[in-house]
Amino acid sequence: MSKSSKKSFAAALMIMSIACAAVLGICRPAFCAAKPVTLSFAHVMSENSIAQDIARDVKNYVEKKSNGEIKIDIYPSSSLGGETDYVEGLQAGTIDMALITISVFQNWCSETGLFDIPFIIENFDAASAIWNSDICEPMKKQIRALGMEPYGAAALGARMLTNNVRPVTVPADVKGLTIRTMVANLPVETWELLGANVVSMNVGEVFSALQTGVIDGQENPITAIKSNSFYEVQKYMSLTGHTFSLYILPVSNTVASKLTPKQLAIVKEGVEKAARASGKHLDDRTAEDLKFLEKAGVKVNKINLQAFRDAVKPLYKKYSKVYGNKIDRILKKEY
Repeated sequence: MSKSSKKSFAAALMIMSIACAAVLGICRPAFCAAKPVTLSFAHVMSENSIAQDIARDVKNYVEKKSNGEIKIDIYPSSSLGGETDYVEGLQAGTIDMALITISVFQNWCSETGLFDIPFIIENFDAASAIWNSDICEPMKKQIRALGMEPYGAAALGARMLTNNVRPVTVPADVKGLTIRTMVANLPVETWELLGANVVSMNVGEVFSALQTGVIDGQENPITAIKSNSFYEVQKYMSLTGHTFSLYILPVSNTVASKLTPKQLAIVKEGVEKAARASGKHLDDRTAEDLKFLEKAGVKVNKINLQAFRDAVKPLYKKYSKVYGNKIDRILKKEY
């Protein structure tokens, strides 16, 4: 066979191979584009919220960094259920990623209750430093045991008390108010200790409960009070800052079977970057939203912080038996 004939024969073989691959549905990287892997990302807040900012940051980074190999669909406004549903969905693999308020994990992970001890964590810098310290290693281990990886902790904000009855400046003002808290032990204990009647419900039910008078008030970060329109049905907001809430950004262990190690690393990077950027989102939104609430007619007041700290000291004593010296370390900023 001549040299030119050999070349023609080789070319014919390559064409035949490509044709056969197309017929058989065999796709080789050189000739076929891989179908993107689509991941779901759920949160309970509206599309105009810090939760959506965080979710969008993850989506934009991952989709760009993966060159479109990974697509993230965001499901806001409790469209895939409440945060307790997300934990179960992540375990089952029906939800890939989510933003879950750290307090919600108390129902499975006792260590996460540390972030609901009132009046010990003031801001995101402190909360983030604690999350990244040895203090939270047992907490992360408990979350991993549920079948998910806690790749990051993002800013949700300092929680403030709102109500329709009176300004709250000292603990005695809380007595008799019916207050909604998250479905978690420590928030319930805190407000009961202060004399409130406590009702726990998912955030999606709160507006209606306030509107109909089922509850007098609720506690949430300023950004959530704005994005959930609670200001439309609340007269007073007290700047309690009783706890600083974090969003945990867990990724289901089932995601690892959908992605290559390189792609999974991109998801992890995206979550970590979004968590770090969340502090800036929070600062910007909180300043803007506080002005909005005041302009909307909500009466805002400061509190006697020391009086509230004194009132909740029994919780410090009780939970020091659970968390050892961690509460004391946080109060002394030893993290």
